[in-house]
Amino acid sequence: MTQDVPHLWFWPSTDSEMLSVAVRAAAFLSAAERQRATRFMRQSDSWRFQASRIFLRTVLAHYTQTCPSQLNLTIEEGGKPVLCSSAVDDLSFSLSHCGSSVAVAVGCGVMLGVDIEGPPRVGLVETLARRYFAPREFCDIASLQGEDQIRQFLAYWTLKEAYGKAIGTGLSAGLRAQFDLSDPKGRIYKINPHGAPDPAWGFAQYEVGHQLCMSAAWKGGITLAKLSLFHVSVKISGQARRCLSAGDVTFATIPVNVPRFTD
Repeated sequence: MTQDVPHLWFWPSTDSEMLSVAVRAAAFLSAAERQRATRFMRQSDSWRFQASRIFLRTVLAHYTQTCPSQLNLTIEEGGKPVLCSSAVDDLSFSLSHCGSSVAVAVGCGVMLGVDIEGPPRVGLVETLARRYFAPREFCDIASLQGEDQIRQFLAYWTLKEAYGKAIGTGLSAGLRAQFDLSDPKGRIYKINPHGAPDPAWGFAQYEVGHQLCMSAAWKGGITLAKLSLFHVSVKISGQARRCLSAGDVTFATIPVNVPRFTD
Protein backbone atom coordinates (compact mmCIF):
# COMPACT_ATOMS: atom_id res chain seq x y z
CA MET A 1 0.00 0.00 0.00
CA THR A 2 1.45 3.37 -1.05
CA GLN A 3 0.69 6.11 1.45
CA ASP A 4 0.56 8.91 -1.10
CA VAL A 5 -2.04 7.44 -3.47
CA PRO A 6 -5.47 8.71 -2.35
CA HIS A 7 -8.52 6.51 -1.86
CA LEU A 8 -11.89 7.47 -3.34
CA TRP A 9 -15.10 6.02 -1.89
CA PHE A 10 -18.32 6.15 -3.91
CA TRP A 11 -21.74 5.30 -2.50
CA PRO A 12 -24.52 5.28 -5.13
CA SER A 13 -27.48 5.33 -2.79
CA THR A 14 -31.22 6.05 -2.94
CA ASP A 15 -33.39 8.33 -0.83
CA SER A 16 -35.04 5.37 0.90
CA GLU A 17 -31.66 3.84 1.70
CA MET A 18 -30.37 7.15 3.02
CA LEU A 19 -33.42 7.43 5.27
CA SER A 20 -32.70 3.96 6.68
CA VAL A 21 -29.07 4.85 7.35
CA ALA A 22 -30.00 8.20 8.91
CA VAL A 23 -32.50 6.54 11.27
CA ARG A 24 -30.46 3.47 12.21
CA ALA A 25 -27.10 5.20 12.70
CA ALA A 26 -28.20 8.61 13.99
CA ALA A 27 -26.30 8.05 17.24
CA PHE A 28 -23.01 8.36 15.37
CA LEU A 29 -23.69 12.01 14.53
CA SER A 30 -22.56 14.84 16.76
CA ALA A 31 -25.04 17.16 18.46
CA ALA A 32 -24.01 19.93 16.03
CA GLU A 33 -24.67 17.68 13.02
CA ARG A 34 -28.08 16.65 14.34
CA GLN A 35 -28.93 20.30 14.95
CA ARG A 36 -27.82 21.25 11.44
CA ALA A 37 -30.01 18.50 10.00
CA THR A 38 -33.11 20.21 11.44
CA ARG A 39 -32.46 23.39 9.43
CA PHE A 40 -33.17 21.92 5.99
CA MET A 41 -36.45 22.95 4.43
CA ARG A 42 -37.00 19.58 2.73
CA GLN A 43 -36.93 16.36 4.73
CA SER A 44 -35.13 14.53 1.92
CA ASP A 45 -32.24 17.03 2.13
CA SER A 46 -31.99 16.38 5.87
CA TRP A 47 -31.79 12.61 5.33
CA ARG A 48 -29.14 13.07 2.65
CA PHE A 49 -27.06 15.30 4.90
CA GLN A 50 -27.26 12.91 7.83
CA ALA A 51 -26.53 9.82 5.75
CA SER A 52 -23.57 11.44 3.98
CA ARG A 53 -22.07 12.51 7.33
CA ILE A 54 -22.58 9.01 8.76
CA PHE A 55 -20.84 7.60 5.70
CA LEU A 56 -17.99 10.10 6.06
CA ARG A 57 -17.55 9.25 9.73
CA THR A 58 -17.59 5.53 8.97
CA VAL A 59 -14.94 5.89 6.26
CA LEU A 60 -12.68 8.01 8.47
CA ALA A 61 -13.12 5.58 11.36
CA HIS A 62 -11.65 2.86 9.12
CA TYR A 63 -8.36 4.77 8.87
CA THR A 64 -8.21 6.12 12.41
CA GLN A 65 -9.43 2.90 14.08
CA THR A 66 -11.89 4.96 16.05
CA CYS A 67 -15.61 4.63 16.63
CA PRO A 68 -17.41 6.91 14.13
CA SER A 69 -19.17 8.79 16.92
CA GLN A 70 -15.86 9.63 18.64
CA LEU A 71 -14.39 11.52 15.68
CA ASN A 72 -14.10 15.23 16.39
CA LEU A 73 -15.33 16.87 13.19
CA THR A 74 -15.66 20.63 13.05
CA ILE A 75 -16.72 22.97 10.25
CA GLU A 76 -14.35 25.49 8.73
CA GLU A 77 -15.52 28.77 7.25
CA GLY A 78 -17.21 27.85 4.00
CA GLY A 79 -18.75 24.65 5.39
CA LYS A 80 -15.81 22.26 4.92
CA PRO A 81 -15.67 19.48 7.58
CA VAL A 82 -12.28 19.10 9.29
CA LEU A 83 -10.96 16.31 11.53
CA CYS A 84 -9.47 17.98 14.61
CA SER A 85 -7.32 15.08 15.78
CA SER A 86 -6.37 11.76 14.25
CA ALA A 87 -4.26 8.70 14.97
CA VAL A 88 -2.97 9.01 11.39
CA ASP A 89 -0.62 11.93 10.80
CA ASP A 90 -1.50 14.27 7.92
CA LEU A 91 -4.81 12.53 7.17
CA SER A 92 -6.81 14.62 4.71
CA PHE A 93 -10.27 14.09 3.26
CA SER A 94 -12.98 15.66 1.13
CA LEU A 95 -16.72 15.04 0.92
CA SER A 96 -19.21 15.63 -1.89
CA HIS A 97 -22.75 14.50 -2.59
CA CYS A 98 -25.20 15.00 -5.41
CA GLY A 99 -28.74 13.88 -4.74
CA SER A 100 -28.40 10.47 -3.12
CA SER A 101 -24.87 9.75 -4.38
CA VAL A 102 -21.93 10.39 -2.04
CA ALA A 103 -18.18 10.55 -2.63
CA VAL A 104 -15.41 10.70 -0.02
CA ALA A 105 -11.73 11.11 -0.88
CA VAL A 106 -9.11 10.23 1.75
CA GLY A 107 -5.36 10.77 1.55
CA CYS A 108 -2.24 10.94 3.68
CA GLY A 109 0.20 13.80 3.26
CA VAL A 110 -1.64 15.28 0.26
CA MET A 111 -4.01 18.14 -0.48
CA LEU A 112 -7.13 16.71 -2.06
CA GLY A 113 -10.70 17.45 -3.08
CA VAL A 114 -13.60 15.55 -4.63
CA ASP A 115 -16.74 16.66 -6.41
CA ILE A 116 -19.73 14.84 -7.86
CA GLU A 117 -22.29 16.61 -10.02
CA GLY A 118 -25.31 16.00 -12.22
CA PRO A 119 -26.35 18.12 -15.20
CA PRO A 120 -27.46 21.76 -14.84
CA ARG A 121 -30.91 22.89 -15.84
CA VAL A 122 -31.79 22.60 -19.52
CA GLY A 123 -30.26 25.35 -21.62
CA LEU A 124 -27.68 26.50 -19.05
CA VAL A 125 -24.63 24.53 -20.21
CA GLU A 126 -23.28 27.05 -22.72
CA THR A 127 -24.41 30.01 -20.60
CA LEU A 128 -22.43 28.78 -17.58
CA ALA A 129 -19.44 27.75 -19.68
CA ARG A 130 -19.29 31.12 -21.42
CA ARG A 131 -19.44 32.96 -18.09
CA TYR A 132 -17.09 30.87 -15.97
CA PHE A 133 -14.77 28.85 -18.21
CA ALA A 134 -11.61 29.80 -20.10
CA PRO A 135 -12.15 30.59 -23.80
CA ARG A 136 -10.50 27.33 -24.88
CA GLU A 137 -12.71 25.33 -22.51
CA PHE A 138 -15.83 27.11 -23.73
CA CYS A 139 -14.93 26.43 -27.37
CA ASP A 140 -14.46 22.77 -26.51
CA ILE A 141 -17.96 22.60 -25.01
CA ALA A 142 -19.60 24.73 -27.71
CA SER A 143 -18.27 22.35 -30.39
CA LEU A 144 -20.37 19.51 -28.93
CA GLN A 145 -24.09 18.85 -28.72
CA GLY A 146 -26.58 16.90 -26.63
CA GLU A 147 -25.26 14.43 -24.07
CA ASP A 148 -21.68 14.81 -25.29
CA GLN A 149 -21.82 18.50 -24.46
CA ILE A 150 -23.31 17.85 -21.02
CA ARG A 151 -20.67 15.19 -20.32
CA GLN A 152 -17.83 17.54 -21.26
CA PHE A 153 -19.30 20.40 -19.24
CA LEU A 154 -19.52 18.18 -16.15
CA ALA A 155 -15.96 16.99 -16.72
CA TYR A 156 -14.65 20.55 -16.53
CA TRP A 157 -16.98 21.69 -13.75
CA THR A 158 -16.23 18.81 -11.35
CA LEU A 159 -12.48 19.20 -11.92
CA LYS A 160 -12.70 22.89 -11.03
CA GLU A 161 -14.77 22.15 -7.91
CA ALA A 162 -12.45 19.34 -6.79
CA TYR A 163 -9.39 21.53 -7.32
CA GLY A 164 -11.00 24.40 -5.41
CA LYS A 165 -11.76 22.10 -2.50
CA ALA A 166 -8.21 20.75 -2.52
CA ILE A 167 -6.64 24.20 -2.21
CA GLY A 168 -9.21 25.18 0.40
CA THR A 169 -10.80 28.12 -1.41
CA GLY A 170 -13.86 26.46 -2.88
CA LEU A 171 -15.41 27.03 -6.27
CA SER A 172 -14.39 30.69 -6.69
CA ALA A 173 -10.71 29.87 -7.21
CA GLY A 174 -11.48 26.55 -8.84
CA LEU A 175 -13.35 28.25 -11.67
CA ARG A 176 -10.23 30.22 -12.54
CA ALA A 177 -8.18 27.05 -12.98
CA GLN A 178 -7.81 25.80 -16.56
CA PHE A 179 -7.74 22.17 -17.64
CA ASP A 180 -6.69 20.22 -20.71
CA LEU A 181 -8.83 17.17 -21.50
CA SER A 182 -7.39 16.49 -24.94
CA ASP A 183 -4.81 13.83 -24.03
CA PRO A 184 -5.51 10.68 -26.13
CA LYS A 185 -4.62 8.46 -23.16
CA GLY A 186 -7.20 10.20 -20.99
CA ARG A 187 -4.77 11.96 -18.68
CA ILE A 188 -6.05 15.19 -17.19
CA TYR A 189 -3.81 18.19 -16.82
CA LYS A 190 -4.19 21.47 -15.00
CA ILE A 191 -2.65 24.25 -17.07
CA ASN A 192 -0.31 26.62 -15.22
CA PRO A 193 -0.17 30.41 -15.89
CA HIS A 194 2.50 29.82 -18.55
CA GLY A 195 0.20 27.56 -20.57
CA ALA A 196 2.00 24.32 -19.70
CA PRO A 197 0.74 21.26 -17.74
CA ASP A 198 1.26 21.55 -13.98
CA PRO A 199 3.10 18.37 -12.90
CA ALA A 200 2.36 18.91 -9.21
CA TRP A 201 -1.30 17.92 -9.51
CA GLY A 202 -2.99 14.59 -10.13
CA PHE A 203 -6.60 14.10 -11.25
CA ALA A 204 -9.02 11.23 -11.69
CA GLN A 205 -12.48 11.28 -13.22
CA TYR A 206 -15.32 8.76 -13.45
CA GLU A 207 -18.74 8.66 -15.05
CA VAL A 208 -20.66 7.05 -12.20
CA GLY A 209 -24.18 7.22 -13.60
CA HIS A 210 -26.23 8.71 -16.40
CA GLN A 211 -25.01 12.32 -16.65
CA LEU A 212 -23.33 11.98 -13.25
CA CYS A 213 -19.62 12.82 -13.08
CA MET A 214 -17.16 12.46 -10.20
CA SER A 215 -13.70 14.04 -10.13
CA ALA A 216 -10.86 14.02 -7.60
CA ALA A 217 -7.84 16.31 -7.41
CA TRP A 218 -4.73 15.93 -5.29
CA LYS A 219 -1.34 17.58 -4.87
CA GLY A 220 1.60 15.72 -3.43
CA GLY A 221 2.64 12.10 -3.61
CA ILE A 222 2.39 10.20 -6.87
CA THR A 223 0.31 12.45 -9.10
CA LEU A 224 0.26 10.10 -12.10
CA ALA A 225 -0.62 6.99 -10.06
CA LYS A 226 -4.05 5.44 -10.45
CA LEU A 227 -6.33 6.51 -7.64
CA SER A 228 -7.87 3.61 -5.68
CA LEU A 229 -11.66 3.58 -6.12
CA PHE A 230 -13.99 1.65 -3.79
CA HIS A 231 -17.67 1.19 -4.64
CA VAL A 232 -19.96 0.85 -1.64
CA SER A 233 -23.31 -0.81 -1.07
CA VAL A 234 -25.34 -0.86 2.14
CA LYS A 235 -26.60 -3.81 4.14
CA ILE A 236 -28.96 -3.09 7.02
CA SER A 237 -27.73 -6.05 9.04
CA GLY A 238 -24.53 -7.62 10.24
CA GLN A 239 -24.68 -10.59 7.89
CA ALA A 240 -22.72 -9.19 4.95
CA ARG A 241 -18.97 -9.35 4.65
CA ARG A 242 -18.15 -6.06 6.23
CA CYS A 243 -15.43 -3.54 5.69
CA LEU A 244 -17.08 -0.54 7.32
CA SER A 245 -19.87 -0.53 9.84
CA ALA A 246 -21.82 1.89 12.00
CA GLY A 247 -24.11 0.04 14.39
CA ASP A 248 -26.28 -2.33 12.38
CA VAL A 249 -25.51 -0.48 9.12
CA THR A 250 -22.79 -2.17 7.07
CA PHE A 251 -21.09 -0.45 4.15
CA ALA A 252 -19.86 -3.35 2.01
CA THR A 253 -17.09 -2.55 -0.46
CA ILE A 254 -15.59 -3.94 -3.63
CA PRO A 255 -12.89 -4.99 -2.91
CA VAL A 256 -13.91 -6.08 0.57
CA ASN A 257 -10.56 -5.55 2.30
CA VAL A 258 -9.48 -1.93 2.06
CA PRO A 259 -6.04 -1.11 3.50
CA ARG A 260 -5.40 1.71 5.92
CA PHE A 261 -2.61 4.21 5.38
CA THR A 262 -0.88 2.83 8.47
CA ASP A 263 -0.75 -0.73 7.02
